[in-house]
Amino acid sequence: MSWKIIGMALMMLAASSVGSAEPVDQATPSQRKAPPVSDNASYFEGVWSGRWEGERGEVTVVVGVKTADGSHYTGFSSGIGTAGDGTPLWPFSISTTGREEGDAYKFEYRGEFGYKREVTLKKYKDNKVKIRLEWLGPNMYSKRPAYWETYLTRK
Repeated sequence: MSWKIIGMALMMLAASSVGSAEPVDQATPSQRKAPPVSDNASYFEGVWSGRWEGERGEVTVVVGVKTADGSHYTGFSSGIGTAGDGTPLWPFSISTTGREEGDAYKFEYRGEFGYKREVTLKKYKDNKVKIRLEWLGPNMYSKRPAYWETYLTRK
């Protein structure tokens, strides 16, 4: 009996660590129709990396060149770590699209329980941005803040 409960708990833990992105074109880069627009480069294009504060792990954001429709292909990954309340954080990565909004770059994805997460990059200094990961759904852990912030540097 207890082995069944432990097995079910492990399956639920594994299933809850999987995130998903908003619907994204599944075509390979060579199959995509929107050609890059090189004369209108964005400050945010490139690879940004750093660490979440505390023991939350590494974070990397890859912003591609701007396409004809004004969006950017975006990759986002976060490494293994521990939340402030001791909850384990599992590594994940997603691919989606994002847009510049004024002096910020924003993209969204759906987290492990289907709730939206919004990520915002804002220019801080030369080759440095402030990243904010915000939970837009209910906060399931009362000891965890509804957002995380840190700084990333351009690689």
